[in-house]
Formats: sequence, structure tokens, C-alpha cells
Amino acid sequence: MLRALAQQTPTPRVPLIDGDGFTATPWFDGPSTHEVFAPARTGTADPAQQAAMLGAAAGFCRAVAELHRLGWVHADLQAAHCIHTADGPRLIDLAAAQGPRPLPHPGLNTPFEGGLVHLEAPELARPLAAGTTVHPAYTSDVYALAAALWTAATGHWPLDYTAAGIYTAAGINLRTATTTELRTAIGTATLSLRADPAPWPALADILTPALDADPRCRPRAADLADTLETAVAPYERTVATAR
Repeated sequence: MLRALAQQTPTPRVPLIDGDGFTATPWFDGPSTHEVFAPARTGTADPAQQAAMLGAAAGFCRAVAELHRLGWVHADLQAAHCIHTADGPRLIDLAAAQGPRPLPHPGLNTPFEGGLVHLEAPELARPLAAGTTVHPAYTSDVYALAAALWTAATGHWPLDYTAAGIYTAAGINLRTATTTELRTAIGTATLSLRADPAPWPALADILTPALDADPRCRPRAADLADTLETAVAPYERTVATAR
């Protein structure tokens, strides 16, 4: 695998990743959560697909809940980082994960430098923008989990950057904004959620409590899974009636 990667280097003098390394991990066959939610983003989902998407979302949450039970925080949850295999959901890309104790290899115990900025909880974005050390927690994982599902279902980041004036009053264009500028805005904990979570507002209602700016008000990953699993039943009944 590493030899194949090296063949992609433009010239022998240009390293593929300068000064960094690779981690070889098992390959999981199956679609990511982002791929499962494609019908939601296009507005073409039928009740059977909606039931399947809610089930996949619940599975994503269960996988995160199990990680938390083991004492670990993923710290970079995205809809592309959960693969739905025949044996159940599997989390990938744990490079930023934080465990309950230091890892045996000192080089692996690096400070948390953030994940995908649009999915970062305000309590992480604020110190990251200031350049101070911060430790991700279960509650920040839950925020990222809900934000990832919101984005997978709508095709939009969950926070309403336009209403917050990031495009105008703050002088920031989302396409050219730096990570620090976005984190500063997110870290204020005053940005509202998008008011147009179409085409699936019912899912947005489920995810909204997990996107609370106050981490103390967010449900656990297992609780979010319970809510999503309960929401599957009406769609399954609709499918059964149609048959």
C-alpha cells in the first residue's frame, strides 16, 4: 500500500506528506453515512429510504456511544467517518481521538488541533481560535455527531452564517474565511441554526437539542440513538401500509 502511495508522488523530490506519516487501518466495505443520506439531500427520499437513513444515523450514534463507553473521544466526527458494513457501523479516521490515558508511543500523544471547523462545538472553537490548548469531550463529540448528520441530510452546514452577518457585517466571506475567523464566530456560541433545514425538518427537530451551544444541555450519544430509533417506526408503518 505504501509503495502504491509513493508512486503518486509528482517527482522524487516532492514527498507525499512532508514530515508526516501514514497509518494503515483495516478496510471496511459499505457506504458512509454521507452516502446513505444522499436521497435526503436531493429531496427524493421515499419512506423506506427515510427509515433506512434514520436507522443508519442511529447506528452512527451507537458506534460513538460505544467509543465513549470505552473512554475515548473521537474528536473529528464527520458523516464520512462512519462506514455501514454488513457487521454494523464502523468509525474511521481516529487520528485526533483522545483516550483515557497516554498512548505507549510518545509521538502519538499530540495536542488536539481541531477537526472540521464547521462541525466543531463552540466550546472547542473558542480556545482553538485563540491558540490555547483544549481537550475534546463526549459532549463536543455529540455536537459534531449531530452537526454531521444535519449536514449529511441537508447538504448545508448547520449554523446560519448568513444570518450571523459573517458574509457582510463581519467582513468575512465563507469561501475565503480563514479557519481562525470561522472558529472565532462559532466560538461566540451566538450563531443560530439554519432556519431552512428542508427537505427533512423532522430530523432537524431531533438533532437540534444535540446542537445546543451549552454542552450541559446536550443528550448523550446513546440518548440520541434512542430518539432516532423511535423515529423510524412511523416510516416503517407507512411502508407496510403501502404494501
